[in-house]
Amino acid sequence: MLPEHTVLSEGQDVERQLDRCRAAQPDIVVCGLGLANPLEQEGMTTKWSIELVFSPIQGFDQAADLVIALGQFLAGLALEA
Repeated sequence: MLPEHTVLSEGQDVERQLDRCRAAQPDIVVCGLGLANPLEQEGMTTKWSIELVFSPIQGFDQAADLVIALGQFLAGLALEA
């Protein structure tokens, strides 16, 4: 479902995660609040992962709603650029 070049990073070594993130310079970083603040301070665009976890999805029926919402968010970023 994700493009082939999409990188997902998970782990306990926060400094290594931040180093990989800074090196990759992604369009958007989905992360926890603790990582979002320093990354936003560095100019990166972030989305809190907790917002995605608590989105109103009930099985696959409403998964499209989340995809549409994230797409609209990303489209808004493109207009700002």
